[in-house]
Amino acid sequence: MTKFTNTTSDAIALAARLPVGIYAGSTISDSVGNIYYFGGSTRSTRNRVVYKFNPNTTQVTQVGELPLELSNAIKVDDSRVFLFGHTFLDHSSIVGFDLVSYESTIVGDLGYNCTKAPGIRYKDDLWILCSSTLNPTSTTMLRYNLINGVTTAVKSFPYLAETPSLVWDEESTPYITEGHQYPGDFVIKYDLEKPSDIHFIQVKMYPGNATYYYTGMGGVYVKKLNRIYLFGGLVSIPLFSGWKNDIHTH
Repeated sequence: MTKFTNTTSDAIALAARLPVGIYAGSTISDSVGNIYYFGGSTRSTRNRVVYKFNPNTTQVTQVGELPLELSNAIKVDDSRVFLFGHTFLDHSSIVGFDLVSYESTIVGDLGYNCTKAPGIRYKDDLWILCSSTLNPTSTTMLRYNLINGVTTAVKSFPYLAETPSLVWDEESTPYITEGHQYPGDFVIKYDLEKPSDIHFIQVKMYPGNATYYYTGMGGVYVKKLNRIYLFGGLVSIPLFSGWKNDIHTH
């Protein structure tokens, strides 16, 4: 795990290491700042172990194990996380993980098989960007209602062949920052209040290109700066640098 300090001299430093080398998982933070790592894979196995990182002590501990191999975590509230899909395995099941008791259980079925399924919570819905290896032609934005458990397919996107990433502006707009190929130098803006619209925003000096898929990138939105920071990722070789993109429109 690395730590990025947003000051006058932006810096990235090593914060801690997981007990084993894992990639393609997802992270969630709790109400006191602890960070949980879900899913992913080692070089030989798919990971079910849940790890907790305490930034104050820099300790990493194993706190639970999932009943299924799932990798895409969405924070539902201060005590619950729902998990969907796996980077290398189709799933329709929904697993709930309790951030207090560290217990996990299967809580429902999405009704759609998803391999890659990043998402966010907005109001009473989880918005999940679902791609499936069983249907490698399109990517679908799903809307899962937390009150009645009903899933609705809202919008079809161009197929995102690699793992997409959603960077949320904390209002109604997530930005899809990777997973696509041609032309490569853009992010996708999607307003949840206008779900029929998709906007492609060209980004200067964006590390993606028209030859290779861009995948594995971390991203965070800094509200007071109205800026997205992007870290790492893979085009044809690993990228160890960071980028920042100012968002001028909403």
